[in-house]
Amino acid sequence: MEHLQEFLDLPSDPEEAFAVYQSEKWKQLNERLRVENRPDWSVEREYVDAIIAFDEVYSLSFFDNYKDVPSDDNFFGSYYKQFVRLSAKLTLKINLEAARRIKSSGSEIVVLDPASRSAIRQLIDAIRQNIDTLSISEEKRRTLFRKLNAFAAEIDQNLTRVEAFKSFALEVNQAAANASEEWRPVWERVDRVLGMLDSAKHWVESLPAWSERKKLEGPKKQLAAPQTKDLEDEIPF
Repeated sequence: MEHLQEFLDLPSDPEEAFAVYQSEKWKQLNERLRVENRPDWSVEREYVDAIIAFDEVYSLSFFDNYKDVPSDDNFFGSYYKQFVRLSAKLTLKINLEAARRIKSSGSEIVVLDPASRSAIRQLIDAIRQNIDTLSISEEKRRTLFRKLNAFAAEIDQNLTRVEAFKSFALEVNQAAANASEEWRPVWERVDRVLGMLDSAKHWVESLPAWSERKKLEGPKKQLAAPQTKDLEDEIPF
């Protein structure tokens, strides 16, 4: 169960989860290599297997061209170098993109009061039940649940990013455009959540003005003035 917790603690977003997972596996790999002196590539192979398994389960398709892992150690070395380079590059890109989204969409982060959080959680539960009864493919159902769950995780944070729900709303809108009436309850609840998010105070607006922030700063600690001794007391004659 302790091993399962490793995956439960990952971010809801698959790409962000990959970045966290890959970084942790890379750290574990290097720690083992420092301690274990193995003549083969067994430790590195475990790392490759873990990353490919994650890629397949989360349907990321990052490593579709790397699933044919060489069994011969003579060929594994060159394969591994390319694999490691791709893993590191993907993690860097995901982290950079996440940082870019946060920095460029400060207005897309809202502050919700407890009552709004509770109401949105109830709407999310109702939307889940609606999706469960829709006549859609299981792949489409999984996609909707994944996007909705990503937003549900945001609701538990002090600052809520609305991007996840807007991505879900777009998915619903596209799917329901030419669909039957069974989509109506889903969209009505989605529309209610969008309205609550639009009326919520944006994080940027909740910050005090710069002049006010300066006033909130605590008094700066100052060094005590150096104590000077009377020169006459220091002269022994």
